[in-house]
Amino acid sequence: MNTNEASTTAPPSAAAGGVEAWVRHYARAQPDAVAVIGLHRTITYRELDEAADRAATALARHQVGPGSRVAWLGRNDIAYVITMLGTRRRGACLAGLNWREPAAQLSSVCTLVDPTVLVADSANADVATSLGEAVGAVVRLGPGLPWGEEAADPSAVLTAADSDDCMLYFTSGSTGRPKAVVHRYDRVNRNTVSLLPGFEPGAVTLIIPPVFHIAGAVWVQHTLISGATMVFPQEASTILQTISGFGVTHALMVPALIQAMLTEQADSGLRAPQLRQIAYGTSPITSTLLQAAMERFSCSFIQCYGSTESGGVVTMLGADDHQLTGPHTERMASAGVPLPGITVRVVQPGTNEACGPGQAGELCFRTPLVMSRYLDDPEATAAVLDADGWLHTRDLGYTDADGYVYVVGRLDDVIITGGENVHPAEVEEVLSSLPGVVAACVTWLPDERWGQAVAVAVVRGDTSLAANTVLEHCRARLAHYKCPRWIVFVDDLPRNAMGKVIRGQVRDRIADRLSSQAQEGA
Repeated sequence: MNTNEASTTAPPSAAAGGVEAWVRHYARAQPDAVAVIGLHRTITYRELDEAADRAATALARHQVGPGSRVAWLGRNDIAYVITMLGTRRRGACLAGLNWREPAAQLSSVCTLVDPTVLVADSANADVATSLGEAVGAVVRLGPGLPWGEEAADPSAVLTAADSDDCMLYFTSGSTGRPKAVVHRYDRVNRNTVSLLPGFEPGAVTLIIPPVFHIAGAVWVQHTLISGATMVFPQEASTILQTISGFGVTHALMVPALIQAMLTEQADSGLRAPQLRQIAYGTSPITSTLLQAAMERFSCSFIQCYGSTESGGVVTMLGADDHQLTGPHTERMASAGVPLPGITVRVVQPGTNEACGPGQAGELCFRTPLVMSRYLDDPEATAAVLDADGWLHTRDLGYTDADGYVYVVGRLDDVIITGGENVHPAEVEEVLSSLPGVVAACVTWLPDERWGQAVAVAVVRGDTSLAANTVLEHCRARLAHYKCPRWIVFVDDLPRNAMGKVIRGQVRDRIADRLSSQAQEGA
């Protein structure tokens, strides 16, 4: 690295562009610093900057520019980072596609997105070919560095207007059909300073969430604007092996991955002393799991709460609030406080009347990073983004007197049994404290007397754990109507790409299991 060049290279301002401008800056300030450790190779900031220009040049030949979309169909790897930067340098919008979806579903998604170009990695080349009729053109990348033979044309690099579409993500679809969420350049580019402690040159971040969802994509962008190094999980390695082998300092995980890492550590004894921070989110974490992780790993923990529609994180529970002892241990159950520039309010569902501290209602946020719209769905947009700029999350929660936000669950998940409300997260928290329970999902089944009754699917680590033991544990800690009427043991829980449990599928599994048991007993 040329230190004289680094000292005279000024970082970009938000007005000068977003992540693509930061990559240009680090290509000059620290050209030989590793930007990405991919599945099969690494790439420095200088190489990444050059590759992004080549990608922009190639995309220009396909008439990609402001107002057009590029669809990405591929796994977490270097090719995504280059494609994202090349698309931004053409002022176009990048749409992430879920490569786990069947071809028929992807075809329907592409019809909605209407991309000028579909870019696919080598693992998805065949599927991309089958989608040709639903897209303008298909670019199938080989196993080498993308567009490695392309000669970069400086005139291909454009500056996008603030109002142009920048990124398109599909919601995770844990509670219904995924929606296409569109974010504009001005709002994405406001997110050009990482609020996560320790994101800086020299940090090594682990990108586990899929980059076609906002969590993975935002972590990629925050790593690049910080001049840090990102690592994509190696195909033949476990989480701890990747963290230890590549010196990972920061990792973003869903609770299910934290549980998997605890299990791996217990089995292998492998440590990760260089790991400085675990950020977690996307789904609720039980106090039992969080405490076990904090006691096992000597690093700080940060909780991030947000959504695809909000443009990323809206509240954060910092490391200082992760205290197992002290005067404010109750804050460990919260999602933290709103980030600077973000406002929260809690309203009664349906009436929008304000709720006071401690009173549960729908969580609403006003944030400068909020989506512009759902693609081609103005009615759905108006249902969640009101005329005053408040984003209605459909999450049920409350705030305390100090401004901490507590998420109780989803409004759509509330179980109403005999006129009483049951929040699945409360029951799941109790179940998690029972030895032998690895994971649990609480849902409901129809009940002739009460309308709905609580049903639970339990993943157990001890096969001797019996349903009666589970029920007795719940009855000792919960009101009778909150206790499960049906308990089914399962090998695993169905999850979407972000690791969220899909409650509707759990309900179907429980119903099918009970039906089979009834037929066997007849």
